[in-house]
Amino acid sequence: MEMEVVGDRGLRLVVEAAEGETFELSWEVTVGVLVRGDPFPTGGPSTRTLVEEPPDSPFLTFIRAGSHADPYYVAAMQGFPPDPPTVLRHWALCTHEALVEVASLYPPTVLRLA
Repeated sequence: MEMEVVGDRGLRLVVEAAEGETFELSWEVTVGVLVRGDPFPTGGPSTRTLVEEPPDSPFLTFIRAGSHADPYYVAAMQGFPPDPPTVLRHWALCTHEALVEVASLYPPTVLRLA
């Protein structure tokens, strides 16, 4: 897995799928990112996958408590009109190397590289 912070707030991940395909996932703006070395934590996925977690996840609770995660603020930060606001969302990317959790308003862009 490769990970790159793009600009001040973006995130780019390159991961290899079980079938040998390589994918790039990118978020233009993230509010928070957590990387754990435990690829299959308790209660988490047990295979390589990208899932959207529930809006009341412990990760989002942590992010909201310690950041400017208000949807209007984040939308303005991204350059999008703040009306209507969107909710902060949580994605968990599970690989054989790590679990990456991302908080953002919008889903990632996914590209197949090989």
